[in-house]
Amino acid sequence: RGAGPQIPKRQAKTTKLFLSPPGWPNAIDIDHDQQRGFWVAEQRHDNKPEAHWLLDWNGKLLHTVMTNCKDTSGMCFGDGFLWSGASGGSVVNHPTPPINGVFQTDMNGKQISHRQIPFGPKEDGGATHGLSWQEDVHKLWIDSNRVGTIMRIDPKTWEVDWMFPMTRTIQRLHGIAYDNGFIWQVCGIQKPGTSD
Repeated sequence: RGAGPQIPKRQAKTTKLFLSPPGWPNAIDIDHDQQRGFWVAEQRHDNKPEAHWLLDWNGKLLHTVMTNCKDTSGMCFGDGFLWSGASGGSVVNHPTPPINGVFQTDMNGKQISHRQIPFGPKEDGGATHGLSWQEDVHKLWIDSNRVGTIMRIDPKTWEVDWMFPMTRTIQRLHGIAYDNGFIWQVCGIQKPGTSD
């Protein structure tokens, strides 16, 4: 059957614009509801609250929301809430089970829900490295590290209505985005013995 067609590769052009607020940025999403700019989520490894910053298109800080998410590795904004994916196993001195799953937070920093990714243990559905909001149906796309899939979930019922295996062209997936019927996946490779 063969390996199929070659995946096209091209070099991206990067333009430096501005720095995010001081911290550890690790996730980004558009401000879908109000189009004020974009959100940047912080990832910490010290078990302290993590910031999610709303920036305008020029980098001006408009709003900060503190979340209970631990080691945020995926975030999106939809229906007026921040949805933060936890990969709590890499937090220093994490509890057992680690703090994983998806946190729903309002614009005042109030936690609305904390749910585990489906198809895992009740207390630990595993980590995620990507969330994305599908505006036309008001649903959440989640990368499930444990299951090795990308799934779409109804945020009200927490039922999965779509699921498929993630593409593993490189070692690990580290971000997803939904756009006009397509899921974009950011993949990376970990150099042995380094943090690169």
